[in-house]
Amino acid sequence: MKKILFILISGIFTITSCTNMLDLYPISSSTKENSYTKPEDFTQLLNSVYAFLQSNGQYGQNFHFLMEVPSDNSKETSATVRGGVYYQFEILQVATDNSIIEASWTDCYKAIQSCNILLERIDNIAMDEPLKTITIGETYFLRALNYFNLVRLFGDVPLILTETKDPADLLSVGRENKSKVYEQVIIDLKEAIKRLPAIQEEKGRATIGAAYTLLGKVYLTLKQYQEAVEALHNVKGYALVKNYSQIFGPDNEYNEESIFEVNFTSNLENEGSALANLFAPTGEGPTLGIVGAVYNQNIPTQELYDLYSSDDKRKNVTIGVSNNKLYAKKYVGPTVKDQDSDINVIVLRYADVVLMLAEALNEIGYTGDDSGEAFTLLNSIRSRAGVSTYDSDDLPDQTSFRKAIADERRLELAFENHRWFDLIRTGTCLLYTSPSPRDS
Repeated sequence: MKKILFILISGIFTITSCTNMLDLYPISSSTKENSYTKPEDFTQLLNSVYAFLQSNGQYGQNFHFLMEVPSDNSKETSATVRGGVYYQFEILQVATDNSIIEASWTDCYKAIQSCNILLERIDNIAMDEPLKTITIGETYFLRALNYFNLVRLFGDVPLILTETKDPADLLSVGRENKSKVYEQVIIDLKEAIKRLPAIQEEKGRATIGAAYTLLGKVYLTLKQYQEAVEALHNVKGYALVKNYSQIFGPDNEYNEESIFEVNFTSNLENEGSALANLFAPTGEGPTLGIVGAVYNQNIPTQELYDLYSSDDKRKNVTIGVSNNKLYAKKYVGPTVKDQDSDINVIVLRYADVVLMLAEALNEIGYTGDDSGEAFTLLNSIRSRAGVSTYDSDDLPDQTSFRKAIADERRLELAFENHRWFDLIRTGTCLLYTSPSPRDS
């Protein structure tokens, strides 16, 4: 396997004003006259947290390089494209001044700052109670998601749970042990579960299913398998889409398999996705209907391409081939403007739940029962893919079942920002973190 060691050094810790995607009062200049006093202020504040998910520091760009390129799924081939900061993740030598690290760190903490403001101030606002309850639930979910990504990427990180009114106050804040961060993520998700509905009227907002899914993923990461099973069994109201090709792309948004996705919309200022341009192969933009420059990044490895059998229906949906050049097809489609794709980023979907549940059940205890829940779950994913199913002759023990799950996750969820964390979680790769520059 090409990836053994990954060193991430955190960037400068800053919390600044909210994103310009929404018309918000700058947090750093809040006064009695302009502080959050109306229900619509809190709706706007919550929307700003969702907007940070779209940012370059998060799912708009950088997470794909932080969470996929270090793994064996994809690669960067140029040491010079866009200054070479992305290539550092390919060779696992990330400089302390890497702008990708700084942007991701900063955008996560900007989102957390907005969450903290909302949670501290909303109780003092006269607001429709059901709306207030759901707003608080969404905020807990989003804070948990941001901290979960931070702790998985950086290990020990500052755990800030109150509004920061003066950035100077942060100079004395150190990094909290990652066990405490995970503990807070679980607390936040349980608070979210108390308040979130099963269905949201506006697509793209967090639901109780998203909270239970993320909670299950947290427990799986911590190897608390019984707790993971209990959480994942509570993910209800979703199903596998019959045809794998109908999961991705603008025509398939928010389908019955989708649990949580980050919305991108073309032809709206700052709302489109750059990923089609970033991931399309060099020279293939016109062929693929993409306007503007393309950058040939996050390239699927030949190893991954060859791992799919010829009859696997996921192969041609996951990996595109244009003039013998491979590309991450889930995010590449025609655009009408440069870096302005309409393709959403799926963060959580039901196939992930199915495979996490099968994994947790196997870790609790392999049974060898072909008709048991773990085998049934795993085989439901393989059946949809059009490949042969497993029985106890194929997977006669816990170790073989564990490897089958890992391989299936790789094929099913490729380029959806799970692979690097799967490698770390299962001990296939080692993750080392270093203190941030300001701690040294």
